[in-house]
Amino acid sequence: MNLRQRQILELEVDFGFHCLPRLEQQLCRRLAPARRCEIQRQVHLARTAAAPTAAPTAAPPAPPERLHIAEAPESGLKYPVAANRTLTGKVSHEAVIGEDGAVREVNILSGNRALAGAAARAVKLWRYRPYELNGHAVEAETRITFSFLGDDVVSVSFSR
Repeated sequence: MNLRQRQILELEVDFGFHCLPRLEQQLCRRLAPARRCEIQRQVHLARTAAAPTAAPTAAPPAPPERLHIAEAPESGLKYPVAANRTLTGKVSHEAVIGEDGAVREVNILSGNRALAGAAARAVKLWRYRPYELNGHAVEAETRITFSFLGDDVVSVSFSR
């Protein structure tokens, strides 16, 4: 293989066969396919070996885990009050508890929209104890199910 054919193959490795001028494509086709593949592999290996490698960087610290808890809040436990005393049903929420113990976020998972809204407003007032993992404050999450039984009777259960 002459120097011109090698230069053509280097161009093909860089830019793809379809980008080569027509005459150079014809020169490439004259090479046996096995020989052509071997030359392309050599060109690729030579280029990757010559390329400067970046200095290894330290892996970013892993985000702290979020604990899954199933317990009642430490303070501020307010029961939700339904807009209509005759509404009944179950609603489920997921609450994210911040590193300071305050409820940061409440996501409605299921249930009647009016009941779920009342329950979410009540949960946002709750305070949990701050949780730690390996000596570091971490967020926690819990699932809360409210059963509205009518006449302002509500039962609450907690799960992971």
